[in-house]
Amino acid sequence: MKRSTVYLAGLLLAGVLVQGAEKLDIKDPKPPKVHNLGEVEELTAKPFDRLKFHRAPKPLPEGAVTEDWPRFLGASDNAISKETKLLKKFPPEGPAKVWEIDTGTGYTCPTVANGKMYIYHRVEDKETIECIDPET
Repeated sequence: MKRSTVYLAGLLLAGVLVQGAEKLDIKDPKPPKVHNLGEVEELTAKPFDRLKFHRAPKPLPEGAVTEDWPRFLGASDNAISKETKLLKKFPPEGPAKVWEIDTGTGYTCPTVANGKMYIYHRVEDKETIECIDPET
């Protein structure tokens, strides 16, 4: 079947479906009701016992380029970072830990955006989103 024939068949089928919908008298649902939340209390940073601090982070090298990692495969969806001035090889003992957090259960990776790290997981059987400032 030629591409033009497939395209024409698709248009005809779409026309039949639209005409069929008109015969059924299908109407759009009502728009969702918007609720005013009113005043929202300002969030404040709170320390928590699941954080283990190891050492202060080293400053970035002069001219280093950083990049957010906002989803599983990174900003470009290809698991490649455009950051510069990174180590070419980790030392035998691995990279130095600055801090670590005990997390609950979950299937998502942390994301980094706008200078913050976000973790979505379950803590004590409650869905939890935490925003971590990596500097503090």
